[in-house]
Amino acid sequence: MEFRERRNRLFRGTPKIPIPIMHAHSSALFSAILLAGGQSRRMGTDKAALSWGSQSLWERQRSVLEATRPAELWISGRKTGPYAGSSLPILEDPVPGLGPLAGLVEGLRRAQHAFLLVLGIDLPWMNAGFLSGLMEEAWVRKKGVVPRNARWWEPLAAVYPREILPLAEECLQHADRSLQRLVRLGMECGLLESRELGAGEGDLFRNVNSPGDLPAPGMELC
Repeated sequence: MEFRERRNRLFRGTPKIPIPIMHAHSSALFSAILLAGGQSRRMGTDKAALSWGSQSLWERQRSVLEATRPAELWISGRKTGPYAGSSLPILEDPVPGLGPLAGLVEGLRRAQHAFLLVLGIDLPWMNAGFLSGLMEEAWVRKKGVVPRNARWWEPLAAVYPREILPLAEECLQHADRSLQRLVRLGMECGLLESRELGAGEGDLFRNVNSPGDLPAPGMELC
């Protein structure tokens, strides 16, 4: 089959990273990255610097990822971004303007552990409990886990296996650099599995792309 040929070609000679069988509430080590490198054309300003309650948006997302207790954590974005003064290492795309896939590739290249937890800057309703649940599923399934709603995958709050790197690098060279394409091919190669969203979980994926998406003053924030 085509996906088997693709997998064999991509991973020929690539050392396989052992993924131990873990149990619920394990303390297995994993990597994490905050994708904050978007150009924010519709917003008109860097989304990472937007106020979200008493924090900036990038600080809010950092705190969510830190609450999942990753062994290593990076921010994917501009070296001069609003997070430049933080203690977190910044991974800048070698070639700007290639979208979130480029940030994911850089994170996979740096990751020292079997799984990389990814969170997009514009998903401020996401919480650490949901992300930790994805990590638990990844350890049990020994594959990456990507949430899916009724229409498409949600690749900006997901877990990717480090061994998907060759496929991600190949996708980065394609005209279609969407994460939807990467996820679809990752499923075909047996590297990823879907996690269907349950009742109410879709609200976690409300995003902030324009000023109209920002919460009204006094609105309760998670």
